[in-house]
Amino acid sequence: MRTPPVTPTVLRMGLDRRTLSSYGFLAAGVGAIALYVALPPGAVADGLYSAIGFASAIGLWVAGRRTGRGTRCHWCVFSLGIGLMVAGDTLFSIFALEGWSTKTPCAADGLYLLSYPTLALGFVLLLRRAGARASGGRLGDAAIVALGLSAVLWAPYFSNFDSHTHESIAGRVTLAAYPTWDLLLLALASALLFSRSVAGRWAQLLALAAALLLAADLVWALAPDSYTAGDWMDRGWLLSYVTWAAAGLHPSAAKPVEVRPARAGATWHRVALLSLAVLAAPVDFTVDALRGTGFTVVDGAIAITLVLAVMLRLGAALRGLDTAREVVEDHAEQLRASEERFRRIFTRATVGMALVDEEGVIMGANERFARMLGRRSADLVGTNGLDFIQPEDRDAVAARWRDEFAGNHTDAVQRRVLDADGNEVWTLAGVAVLSDGMAVISCQDITALKRYEESLREADRQKDELISVVSHDLRTPLTSIVGYLELALEAERDPVLGAQLSDFLRISMRNAQRLSLLVEQLLFVTRAHAGRAELDLEEVAVDEVVRDVVESARPEADAKQLAITVTGGRPVAVADPHRFTEAVENLLSNAIKFTPESGSVELELREDGAFVTLVVRDSGPGIDADDLPHVFERFYRARSAEGIPGNGIGLAIVEAIASAHGGSVRAADRPEGGAEFELSVPRAGARRLRAA
Repeated sequence: MRTPPVTPTVLRMGLDRRTLSSYGFLAAGVGAIALYVALPPGAVADGLYSAIGFASAIGLWVAGRRTGRGTRCHWCVFSLGIGLMVAGDTLFSIFALEGWSTKTPCAADGLYLLSYPTLALGFVLLLRRAGARASGGRLGDAAIVALGLSAVLWAPYFSNFDSHTHESIAGRVTLAAYPTWDLLLLALASALLFSRSVAGRWAQLLALAAALLLAADLVWALAPDSYTAGDWMDRGWLLSYVTWAAAGLHPSAAKPVEVRPARAGATWHRVALLSLAVLAAPVDFTVDALRGTGFTVVDGAIAITLVLAVMLRLGAALRGLDTAREVVEDHAEQLRASEERFRRIFTRATVGMALVDEEGVIMGANERFARMLGRRSADLVGTNGLDFIQPEDRDAVAARWRDEFAGNHTDAVQRRVLDADGNEVWTLAGVAVLSDGMAVISCQDITALKRYEESLREADRQKDELISVVSHDLRTPLTSIVGYLELALEAERDPVLGAQLSDFLRISMRNAQRLSLLVEQLLFVTRAHAGRAELDLEEVAVDEVVRDVVESARPEADAKQLAITVTGGRPVAVADPHRFTEAVENLLSNAIKFTPESGSVELELREDGAFVTLVVRDSGPGIDADDLPHVFERFYRARSAEGIPGNGIGLAIVEAIASAHGGSVRAADRPEGGAEFELSVPRAGARRLRAA
């Protein structure tokens, strides 16, 4: 079963619950610690101590299991480390209650010394996820901080190494191991801080937990023999456990750890920590000298190592500065080269180009642009480009200008500009917005092209006029031919040739009528395009017209074994019956001609609002995409019409009839094969319906 999508509201509720679980655990832990402090030393208090610690370890394990694979491993390792440390605390408490020896080293020390490297491993895994290992500079900064703090903490941490209280070498080595691991944890925590990849609340809780652990260890290192159950050391350790678990349970800990990109002003804390670490060592040595405690070999080794680390880090920083300077110089050189290329392209371009700001003020223009406007380049600087636009087009240009600077790219468009003499110049203009808030306008003079288009339109008009004149001149003799042929048919003829002569005359009559019809059709198309078509409008039963046309075309369809179907209602249109019938005949004839044998032709009638629509579908070869825009042009023959008789006037007549009626005709190529034509004419009563 598919899991339903998680809505943002549910997601926010989930995060709130997890946040409450984190802080709720922290609050419950603090309350339990307060109860532990209130209890008298004994088995109950020790049991509560262990319960708090093991609950924290379990909380970390749960946090690790419910996070993603990229964030799971280190929380589970932290859980194991805290668990080992609490196990050592529990074993130590049992020894103390039973009166057994707790002298260092004891069995509890073994668990402690296993917990520290486990926690260190957790930090290493976390640093690896944070990408800190890939940055030597960050790790170097962490090492400097660790060395500086080591110089300060060395004496208190290792003050018991030569103590007479622990005379065995094993005891002294064990005591020395604790601060060693503490210093390592301090270095790893510093590296995590310098990774700058942990800015979530979980990271702040984790840093607080580590600080509490190291602070409690420092107190213990200063006076290990003064430890008593329930004192400040125990409270610090318990607070560390609880805070560690709260960090893992926080919802931000479930997100993958990612390195954040550096940003200006974000490294001040690194400088502050490095300054404190570097200054801490000499201050500590100065205090020791004033107190007369002396300067040990260890102090000298730490000081030398710290100086070397600072020098190495400074050298790396200087190398980084040199590299950055070289990169900046390379970029500056590339920028200069880019500016030079732009300048040459701008000045030598074969099209007019101008550099303008967001308000349209021209900051620079090349000679081609200036010549287009009949001005000098220097005179254009400081003027507004809208001042040269044809007044009727200025609003559209300003709106397009705003769209370009808003990030909505527009294609090049034709615009009219005015030259210095007020003459209209047609241009093809494009805009390219630059990253610095400027834009480049490119203009190409297309005035000659527009004049050529106008000449083509004039030639087309003259052609239509010629066709009209020629058609008119042809119609007069054809009328005479038809009249004489009618007289000839009425005359008596030779009885032998009479029957054959009548056939000849009838064929002549039919051809003459067809020629007359063609001329009439050409005249109608010409008048329709000129808006002078004359129609005898009346209400027409469209279904009856369609069925009559289908019956007339039935012999032609049967010859090709075509199936013709008519579907739809009985709509009534306002149309010229003769012209509308002619349009239906042409559409059906066209479908029959292009449909192969045993194919099918479908006619559908429907009412589309204020129109009656006739849809004619065939199962022929369809219409090629290149031919589709031209099928209604006069005398146009599509590629699929090769070998099919016709003069290319039929569909043009349909289009003219539809246009004369205030309707429309549309052609489309059917995905399943064949062509589809839709003829729409006004529906009877539609005008009255609109008025109502």
